[in-house]
Amino acid sequence: GWFLTFILIFFGIIFGDGGYGLLITAVAAIPILKALFAKKPIAPAFLLVGLFGLSTVLWGTLTCTWFGLAAEQLPHWLQSLSIPVISIVDTMGMKISTAPQGELARAGAQLMFALSESSNVRIALITGNAIGMGYASMASRAASDVVYAWPGAVISAITPKIAVQLASADELKGADDPAAKREELENKYMDDVADGVHAAKLGYVDDVIEPAQTRQMIAAALEMLAGKRESKPAKKHGNMPL
Repeated sequence: GWFLTFILIFFGIIFGDGGYGLLITAVAAIPILKALFAKKPIAPAFLLVGLFGLSTVLWGTLTCTWFGLAAEQLPHWLQSLSIPVISIVDTMGMKISTAPQGELARAGAQLMFALSESSNVRIALITGNAIGMGYASMASRAASDVVYAWPGAVISAITPKIAVQLASADELKGADDPAAKREELENKYMDDVADGVHAAKLGYVDDVIEPAQTRQMIAAALEMLAGKRESKPAKKHGNMPL
């Protein structure tokens, strides 16, 4: 019940690494599969370990943590194993925190550099917002070979709120109801300027797809890019921003 749910969440947060979660799940899957093939009862302990593993995989996926690798190290590691990079993007960009602005810019630049330097297949799916540096780092043309967006996706250099504040400040000041006017302008900006269809017209997005088509379209992109080859000058490489 609720106690098991709490334990699973707590365990996933404590480990917090999708790679180790996969190992735990694999260890539990072996005796579970043996029991299924032998048509014997499955020991509850193995089921519990499997749930712990899945909880850890889920939390590691949410935090983009795999075998202790930082986000900017992951593309190179996947490239060494010839595994495609599929980025599911829903971000409002960098969060302003107590960290110096230079560190935030450096972190975003390192992630963008890692994805742009990676020679394996790179696919980005924008499911919600792709704003500012978050878009540039994970779903831009420099970081992805193919970019898809779901209907309603917002793709913009700045948030709709800031865009309205910059472009329509005078209109907001003269409105009888500034809050309602702001909401109207923000919706108009998201529908006419920052939506996926407009981004596709500008070439930022390859296609706007229905969520039900996601698996089919990603599989088609993987098949299309299966023979991807990049010819780079021998012994030449970029320098990661430090």
